[in-house]
Amino acid sequence: MEDALYEITSMRLFAGLSLEGAISDHTTIMNFRHLLEKHKLGRKLFKEVHKWLSDSGIYFKEGTIVDATIGRLEKTCCSSSEQLNCPEQLFST
Repeated sequence: MEDALYEITSMRLFAGLSLEGAISDHTTIMNFRHLLEKHKLGRKLFKEVHKWLSDSGIYFKEGTIVDATIGRLEKTCCSSSEQLNCPEQLFST
C-alpha cells in the first residue's frame, strides 16, 4: 500500500494526501487496518463510501478484490507437446 500511494497519484488524492508530503510507512498503514478489523469498521467504511458514490450518481455492481501472487511453477502436469493446452501452464507466468 505504501508503494502504491507513492506511485499512483489518484490513490494519494483519494486518501486526501498531499502530492509533496511524506506517506505513512507500511507498519503504520497495517496497524490502522488491524484497528479497522478489530472494531469491525471496514464494512461500515465501505457502506459510507458506497453511499457517497451513489449520492454522487455513481453506481456499480458488487465484486471481489483478489490479492494475487504470481510465482514460479515448479512442476507441470503436462508433457512438452501438451503444454499449450495445459491449464497449469496457462497461469505460470
